[in-house]
Amino acid sequence: MLMRANDPLYEIGMTFGGHRKEDLFWVATLTALGERLGIQNPVVETKTTCVDSKRQWRHASNIWHNSMIRSVLQTLTFRRNKKPT
Repeated sequence: MLMRANDPLYEIGMTFGGHRKEDLFWVATLTALGERLGIQNPVVETKTTCVDSKRQWRHASNIWHNSMIRSVLQTLTFRRNKKPT
């Protein structure tokens, strides 16, 4: 599977532990799938290869589509517009 962050904030997160967590997630998912399909003690083998180590700063404007930033902005807007009871 090829995985790449789509904005600088996600890229920083992936650098500081995100890739490892993503790998663990897929190992657990594929192990569960193997068990569900009836394989006794399925073993998942992984291999990590860096395809491109460069940062893609031309996609920095994608940060506007970052779901974490949008969620925070939506929460702040909701709280500001909420009328006191």
